[in-house]
Amino acid sequence: MTLLDHQKIVALQTLSSFTSLGWRAEAEAADVFNWLPAVEGMDVIVANLFLHHFEDAQLVELFRAIADRARLFVAIEPRRSRWPLFCCRLLWAIGCNAVTRHDAAVSVRAGFSGSELSALWPVDEDWQLTERRTGFFSHIFVARRTD
Repeated sequence: MTLLDHQKIVALQTLSSFTSLGWRAEAEAADVFNWLPAVEGMDVIVANLFLHHFEDAQLVELFRAIADRARLFVAIEPRRSRWPLFCCRLLWAIGCNAVTRHDAAVSVRAGFSGSELSALWPVDEDWQLTERRTGFFSHIFVARRTD
């Protein structure tokens, strides 16, 4: 398992905890657009609160690279709707500071709804796409290779 981020911030304890699952984990510090074309043979790619940082053209490029390399892609993103945005105003009640409250609202506004991510995925009959609301505040996108 490779945990990718711009900075190498994953604690050694976190990496070693994957050993109990029989997995070897490593942290990589790189830009996804530089890193992804250099790797092959991935079964699964998971993105957590990541896609909403990109413009549509960047997502199209990213999705093409993922579709060329993986069999399954799962992304959990902020759900863009009134309820999650309203709840951002209440984050003070659980001790979130002003920066976190601001970032949460920005992320919800940049989030996804409907089938916006599916529309950006490469058109290919070998992929089954699922996109929907999940939980109170999240949006899930799953692309599964069917061949």
